Amino acid sequence: NCVRHEASEVREAAALLLKEMLRTQPPEPFAPHADGLLEALLDARLDMEDGQVCLAAEEALESAVPVLDPQRAMEVLLARVDSEQQIPEEGDIEATVASVKFSISLATQFVARIPGNLLFPQLPHVLPPVFKAFKSNNADVRKAVVFLLRDLYVQFNDDFAPFLNEPNPTQAKLVQIYYRKKLQAGGAV
Repeated sequence: NCVRHEASEVREAAALLLKEMLRTQPPEPFAPHADGLLEALLDARLDMEDGQVCLAAEEALESAVPVLDPQRAMEVLLARVDSEQQIPEEGDIEATVASVKFSISLATQFVARIPGNLLFPQLPHVLPPVFKAFKSNNADVRKAVVFLLRDLYVQFNDDFAPFLNEPNPTQAKLVQIYYRKKLQAGGAV
């Protein structure tokens, strides 16, 4: 797997190649490898040695949104969010926070692609790691969670309201404020 190669030039080139392949090729060849592809690119995005590798991996992940199966991608991303919220080793806190925030932001993009009739029954399984991330000490992680919950609220309207009993009242109120702002702006997800 070249995205995990020891040389940063190889990691960057591999991520850029994947980005172009995701942009220009039909999605079918990626389906059997979606989990591994997402995991490898998410790992490469955390490359603290070389910012170019991180940027190339992020661009490749953005290119993956319209291509990969959104339900499977959500599972991978939220499992990663859940696992990365464990207490990291000393020195890894910044990378962990960045990864959780990015994974939630990317999950928000995938949510928009999942039909409501398929997503709504999955919410009891999807939301626990999201609510767990809402308790983060990092404001950027909490903000990413607000945007994800807001988009779910816009998608499901009043049917989503009972799920807002899980966060604390202040957090639920914040989601409702952003929900109303999005509706007033005429923004659909």
